[in-house]
Parts: sequence; structure tokens; C-alpha cells
Amino acid sequence: MKTESSDLQPAVKRYLRAVARRLCLPRKIRAQVIQDLATGICARQEAGEPYEAILRDMGTPKQMAQGLNEEMKEYRYRKSPWRYLFLVLAIAGIGGLVYTCSIQVLACFLLTQAVNQPPALGFIGGADGPTAIFVTGSTTAHLLSNLLPFLALVIVGLVGYILLKRLKPKTEE
Repeated sequence: MKTESSDLQPAVKRYLRAVARRLCLPRKIRAQVIQDLATGICARQEAGEPYEAILRDMGTPKQMAQGLNEEMKEYRYRKSPWRYLFLVLAIAGIGGLVYTCSIQVLACFLLTQAVNQPPALGFIGGADGPTAIFVTGSTTAHLLSNLLPFLALVIVGLVGYILLKRLKPKTEE
């Protein structure tokens, strides 16, 4: 018996969402557990019990989730706080990239407007030998050297977050 979420009362939906938030189970198993709970609630309601009595018998969402976590402890895992650190690193890196790019683009725009030519090369000295011409304003290399630390932060942060999210978490003993 498959239960549609539109068949349930808003109070029951809130109850099931509260239980789901407290479950420390993998996503697929958590979805199946919530679906089974909804089916059980609907079956009891079709047998004539009111929703309020059913929810009262089941206990608070916290009690229900603790019981389910204990019952399914072989699937239970502890969420790693390290994944949030990696997410913060990635967000900081993206912020640094945006800031650095905007400053570089603004500086390039202002320099171009002031000189009326692209600020790619500058010449120092005369044309008397191979060392006479120096590159003084290569914006691409300068921009890339400023962005590398932020790119590294983004890459490390995202890869760490994804790996911690996808790898099978350690189960609690």
C-alpha cells in the first residue's frame, strides 16, 4: 500500500518531516522508513483512528527517531562535522575568487580608460638588444597568480565535502 503525501494531514506531514530530520540513516533508507511510517499512519486512520490519537500513540518525533535509530543501528551513521569545514573553505574560496576578479577587472578597466590602450605590454629601454624589452604589465599572468590560492581553496573544499558526503560513513558501535 503506497501512500501519497497529498493524502496526509498537515500535522502528520510536519511530524514525519521532524522524524526524518532526526534520523541518522542513509538517504534511501530514511526515505523508506518515512514511507513505511506514513503507510502505517494511513492504515490506522482507515481503520477508524483519528490522526491525533495515532500521533499521540507514536510519541514525539524525537522519541520516534531515537527508537528508529536504535532499531536500525546497523545502518546508522554519525554525520561528520568535517564536511562543514570543507564547505566553508569552498565558500571562502569562491568569495575570494569573486573579490579578486572584480578588483582585477576594475583595475584593468580603469587603466585602459586612462591610457586609451590595452595594458598588456610596456617597454623599458631602447631597442638595442634582446634584453631591452621587458614585459611590465601582463594582466593575465598577474590575474592567474592572484587567483591560484582561491582556486585551490575551492577545489580542496568541494572535493573534501563531496568525498565526505559520498563515502560510506562509519557506523556507530
